[in-house]
Amino acid sequence: TACAAELAYTHHDSFDRVVWFKAPDEGADIADALSRFARKIEAQIPELLFAHLLEDEGTLAWFVPSMTEFAERNRVLVIVDNAESLLTTTGAWRDNRWRLVIAALTAHQGPSRLVITSRRPVNERDGRLQAETVHALSRDEAVLLARELPHLRALLDGQAQGLSPAEARQLATRVLAAAQGHPQLLELADGQAADIDRLTALRAAADRAWIARGGLPEGFFTSGESAASAEDYTDVLTAWTRTVTDGLPEEAQAFFWFLCSVEESDRRGPRIGEVITENWANTRSGLDLPGAPAEIGELVDMVAACALLASDRDPGDGMVVGYRIHPLVAMAGRERAGARFQTAVDTELARYWTTIANDALEREAEAGTSGLVVRAGLAAAPYLLRLNAWEDAGRLLDRVLQRDDRRATVVAVLPALRQIYEASKGTDRES
Repeated sequence: TACAAELAYTHHDSFDRVVWFKAPDEGADIADALSRFARKIEAQIPELLFAHLLEDEGTLAWFVPSMTEFAERNRVLVIVDNAESLLTTTGAWRDNRWRLVIAALTAHQGPSRLVITSRRPVNERDGRLQAETVHALSRDEAVLLARELPHLRALLDGQAQGLSPAEARQLATRVLAAAQGHPQLLELADGQAADIDRLTALRAAADRAWIARGGLPEGFFTSGESAASAEDYTDVLTAWTRTVTDGLPEEAQAFFWFLCSVEESDRRGPRIGEVITENWANTRSGLDLPGAPAEIGELVDMVAACALLASDRDPGDGMVVGYRIHPLVAMAGRERAGARFQTAVDTELARYWTTIANDALEREAEAGTSGLVVRAGLAAAPYLLRLNAWEDAGRLLDRVLQRDDRRATVVAVLPALRQIYEASKGTDRES
């Protein structure tokens, strides 16, 4: 992702248009992913209108040559980031329509380019895609990063409190070996390194994870490169995330699970303060947590101190406008939270956005809140669909389409309507 972002920034002027699309996190629902990708394309390239064709694979296949011709005649850079959620374990596209679209964007000799980032390689039999492995940091790069992280730097310098210089450097070496050059693992380790007992527990979790994977790969310090696989890093990062979250205070742990469970769109944007604060308060009230509730800022600081999340701030007023969580860390957080916790969050967020939509509907005539009816209806839909609340979701989306029949909105709603239809077939709700 970092390499793709650097490429997009440095080569932006070489292309007429640049499209960046982030696929859903692994384990999340991908039903509307292609529709959202198509809308991203259409927003930047009005000449390529194909979102309305996605409902019929045959119609989409008919359109594919036009997409290829456009890519051959124009200079467009398209980046599909975080694509592993769209792929099976063998690298095949989980939805064949993605295969058609990707093939259309690569079957040419023109100046357009497609970049896909994924922890899992795409199994492209015809060889249109060229794979370039962006592996973990080398030994020297890992050491440089560790020296930029304050607590790991103290270990490397032999200045950690409670340890002799030799013990501190030995622990640093073991942490570097366990991380095998993975930047997120190093950041998680730094988040624990202020407390030697916590860091030791983290290293022990890594040892167990590496043993389960067949043992710690050899040669990292001698060759300077890691022999670890993507699956190795996934398992170790998951184990470390669990260990770090288990060491958090109970309320901070639950708050982290809450952030992992909400839709990514609800972790950022102008209403983030209200969305997170109100829904966390209501979710917390249903948990058996001791003591008075902590401030949101305090909870964020506790979780961020462990490197489990990062806050994005407005450069003008410094207000938080988003929370970033590594996709694998978020997935591990959801798994640790469990299905019951996630259902509670879905229920709370569905209630929140449905209430906003209904209130906006009541005030629509005098306050002109049609836009809020649309926004809240779209925001509530993913939570309602996960709860199998088909009728409620259908009712809200019907209101959305009554107020906004723009093409972008219609194609945004279609995947959800298709899901509702499929779930309702053969029942009294089918109509």
